[in-house]
Amino acid sequence: MLIDCKGKYGKFLLLGVQTNKGNTYDEAIKQCLAWKPKNAKSFNMNITHTDYEGRPVENETGFANVKVSYFSTKTEGKIQINT
Repeated sequence: MLIDCKGKYGKFLLLGVQTNKGNTYDEAIKQCLAWKPKNAKSFNMNITHTDYEGRPVENETGFANVKVSYFSTKTEGKIQINT
Protein backbone atom coordinates (compact mmCIF):
# COMPACT_ATOMS: atom_id res chain seq x y z
CA MET A 1 0.00 0.00 0.00
CA LEU A 2 1.30 3.43 -0.96
CA ILE A 3 1.98 5.62 2.09
CA ASP A 4 0.69 9.20 1.99
CA CYS A 5 3.73 11.41 2.64
CA LYS A 6 1.51 14.44 3.34
CA GLY A 7 3.69 16.42 0.97
CA LYS A 8 2.91 19.42 -1.13
CA TYR A 9 2.75 17.25 -4.26
CA GLY A 10 0.76 14.29 -2.92
CA LYS A 11 1.79 10.71 -2.30
CA PHE A 12 5.55 11.16 -2.68
CA LEU A 13 8.43 13.25 -1.37
CA LEU A 14 10.66 15.39 -3.55
CA LEU A 15 14.20 15.44 -2.13
CA GLY A 16 17.34 17.20 -3.30
CA VAL A 17 20.82 15.68 -3.40
CA GLN A 18 24.11 17.57 -3.46
CA THR A 19 27.27 15.45 -3.34
CA ASN A 20 30.40 14.56 -5.27
CA LYS A 21 30.08 13.29 -8.81
CA GLY A 22 29.80 9.50 -8.69
CA ASN A 23 28.10 9.36 -5.26
CA THR A 24 24.66 10.60 -6.31
CA TYR A 25 22.88 7.24 -6.14
CA ASP A 26 24.30 6.34 -2.71
CA GLU A 27 23.46 9.78 -1.29
CA ALA A 28 19.92 9.51 -2.69
CA ILE A 29 19.46 6.19 -0.85
CA LYS A 30 20.66 7.82 2.40
CA GLN A 31 18.22 10.72 1.95
CA CYS A 32 15.33 8.34 1.26
CA LEU A 33 16.10 6.33 4.39
CA ALA A 34 16.46 9.47 6.51
CA TRP A 35 13.02 10.79 5.46
CA LYS A 36 11.11 7.48 5.54
CA PRO A 37 7.85 7.23 7.49
CA LYS A 38 7.84 4.89 10.51
CA ASN A 39 5.70 2.22 8.84
CA ALA A 40 7.62 2.13 5.51
CA LYS A 41 8.97 -1.27 4.44
CA SER A 42 10.12 -0.42 0.89
CA PHE A 43 10.36 2.47 -1.56
CA ASN A 44 10.81 3.45 -5.20
CA MET A 45 12.82 6.44 -6.30
CA ASN A 46 13.32 8.32 -9.56
CA ILE A 47 16.51 10.35 -9.88
CA THR A 48 16.75 13.35 -12.21
CA HIS A 49 20.29 14.67 -12.55
CA THR A 50 20.43 18.46 -12.49
CA ASP A 51 22.98 21.25 -12.67
CA TYR A 52 23.71 23.62 -9.79
CA GLU A 53 20.65 25.74 -10.68
CA GLY A 54 18.27 22.75 -10.71
CA ARG A 55 17.90 22.42 -14.49
CA PRO A 56 17.76 18.80 -15.73
CA VAL A 57 20.87 17.48 -17.48
CA GLU A 58 21.71 14.10 -19.02
CA ASN A 59 25.02 13.35 -17.31
CA GLU A 60 25.75 12.94 -13.61
CA THR A 61 26.88 16.17 -11.96
CA GLY A 62 26.53 15.45 -8.23
CA PHE A 63 23.25 17.37 -8.02
CA ALA A 64 19.88 15.63 -8.38
CA ASN A 65 16.18 15.75 -7.62
CA VAL A 66 14.80 12.54 -6.15
CA LYS A 67 11.12 11.63 -6.24
CA VAL A 68 10.48 8.89 -3.69
CA SER A 69 7.35 6.85 -2.94
CA TYR A 70 7.13 4.73 0.20
CA PHE A 71 5.16 1.49 0.63
CA SER A 72 3.93 -0.37 3.71
CA THR A 73 4.89 -3.79 2.29
CA LYS A 74 8.25 -5.17 1.14
CA THR A 75 6.86 -6.55 -2.13
CA GLU A 76 5.66 -3.27 -3.67
CA GLY A 77 8.82 -1.16 -3.63
CA LYS A 78 11.99 -1.91 -5.59
CA ILE A 79 14.28 -1.07 -2.64
CA GLN A 80 13.58 -2.83 0.66
CA ILE A 81 14.07 -1.14 4.03
CA ASN A 82 15.71 -3.38 6.62
CA THR A 83 14.13 -2.58 9.99
